[in-house]
Amino acid sequence: MNRYMLLDGPLRGHAVDELPDGYEVSEISDRIGVWTKTQEDFDELHAILELMTSAQARLDTQTLGEAPDGTPIVANNDDTRQAISDMREANARQDRLLRRMAPDLY
Repeated sequence: MNRYMLLDGPLRGHAVDELPDGYEVSEISDRIGVWTKTQEDFDELHAILELMTSAQARLDTQTLGEAPDGTPIVANNDDTRQAISDMREANARQDRLLRRMAPDLY
């Protein structure tokens, strides 16, 4: 059974077993229900996910192996630096969006 934390909308901050009408599972986390009545927020969530997915795929191609402690070893080049920068941007955008959508949860 999945529990969903609801962001924004009339039930903001509630945890539920089933998503009520007007909420959709976030692509960022399958444990978050997002109020989809605000198209701008919904579009931003999708844009963040695309940026995160792209950055992670690019980082995966730059991974050379693992250190003995399990830390990934990645190539030190422009592609890696750009992917890391994109991931940081996506995380910052996600943080800003979620703080705006559910400030009382932070």
